[in-house]
Amino acid sequence: DNVLIVLENEKELDFILNPDLKNEEHRVRYVGVSRAKVKLFITVPTLKPESKAKIEQNLQVIYLS
Repeated sequence: DNVLIVLENEKELDFILNPDLKNEEHRVRYVGVSRAKVKLFITVPTLKPESKAKIEQNLQVIYLS
């Protein structure tokens, strides 16, 4: 029901920020994201303000500390 995606760095957020479904890694992550029925969690060690703003424009985001 819930899905957690753990990313090693912000560059790996490209599958959300600049999706390219011809890219195998993007497709695999998209499949993971699409499996969430209740909640989707994505964790990344750091996040630039520009990336955060772009994500917030497209998704309902809740930040947990």
